[in-house]
Amino acid sequence: MLDGTTVSSALDYPTLSQIRGAAERLAGKILETPVWRWQTGIIEESFDASTEVWLKLELFQRTGTFKLRGALNCAEALDAAARRHGVVAVSAGNHAIAVAYTAKLLGISAKVVMPQHASPARIAVCKELGADVILVPDVHQAFTRVRQSNPMSRAP
Repeated sequence: MLDGTTVSSALDYPTLSQIRGAAERLAGKILETPVWRWQTGIIEESFDASTEVWLKLELFQRTGTFKLRGALNCAEALDAAARRHGVVAVSAGNHAIAVAYTAKLLGISAKVVMPQHASPARIAVCKELGADVILVPDVHQAFTRVRQSNPMSRAP
């Protein structure tokens, strides 16, 4: 989902207009993180000298991962009615944190359903950000819980 519409298959690529829309929604809300050319180890050993591998260092993002980009883009694309309902996510960690941060930033509610084996530190961050954290035995039960609480859910 890039602009509130669902991409129909893995073979459909976002249009330039959709990419620009996402960039506009994210502007000023995420950090511009550095890129770094990976030149050591397996790269030197496995590839021709003309091959360049660049890493986007999203560990420096506000939530520590690239997950914030997707969570914020999707939430920003919601209409006012959907925002009033808040957001729900199933995740063991990084996406849950990104959703919790996004909700706090946008002033909407967030419910994150996490497996009980999730990192206590990640659970604590979600709670500190104001998300309603629900712990369930495993990720399968997490998706079931979301579907039961929201009949309109598109969770697999």
